Amino acid sequence: MISGTYQSYLTRQPQHLLAAIKHAEEKDYVLGIKLVRGAYFIQERQRWKDQGRPGADPIWPEYVSFSSSLFSIYLPT
Repeated sequence: MISGTYQSYLTRQPQHLLAAIKHAEEKDYVLGIKLVRGAYFIQERQRWKDQGRPGADPIWPEYVSFSSSLFSIYLPT
C-alpha cells in the first residue's frame, strides 16, 4: 500500500487525486488516501503571491466550491 495526504483546499486537488487513483489502478497497488481540510491555506496563498505565480488563486474561495468538486469525483450525478 502507498498512502498520501491530499490537501482539499487546493483547486488542483480533484485532478491530482483522480490521477493518483488512476495510477494506482494501472500499476495495481492499493492507494491509501488521507483527505484533509488543510491548515496551511493562508501560507499557501501568500507563497503563491510571493513567488509571482501566474493564474488564479490556488485556493478554493469557499467550502461549498471544494466540497462540491471533490464529492463529484465519487458521487456520480
